[in-house]
Amino acid sequence: MVVIWRYSSPSTVPATAITTHAVHATPSEISRRELYFFNLFRVFQATLIAGLIFSPMAVDWVALSHEQLARGIAIAYFIFATFNLFVGARSKTDVQTNVAIALAADIAATTIALYAIKNPPSGIAMLLMVNVGAGALLLPPRLAFFFAALATSASSVSRSSAA
Repeated sequence: MVVIWRYSSPSTVPATAITTHAVHATPSEISRRELYFFNLFRVFQATLIAGLIFSPMAVDWVALSHEQLARGIAIAYFIFATFNLFVGARSKTDVQTNVAIALAADIAATTIALYAIKNPPSGIAMLLMVNVGAGALLLPPRLAFFFAALATSASSVSRSSAA
């Protein structure tokens, strides 16, 4: 809620009189547009992860250490990304809540994909950096730093455990 202060005219009312009007802050059209493109990039990322895991052409250079886990997370992440693209930007929920949930899903899906692929390409972790950077534009600084630290530690742990 945003409170707008309006001072009354000093000639007719004492200087200590203040009137307030409560205005509910609604997400701007710009925030919704940024959220839409953030969700669109998530669909691209989910498609890329699914392509790496399911593609018959990638069989020679992408080996799966946990095949069922990799396929399950690729399907679940693609469904989440598609659902969030069509419903997330149009929902009436708070933009920050939507972005925080989506970033948590991005970090979880990318971490599991990095764990499930033997010697994963570093591009998967780089895609997560784009997600965290885009999410940082829509989140308050403290929450943005939290997700950046979470993504860094999660990708480091998954890369070290996959080796």
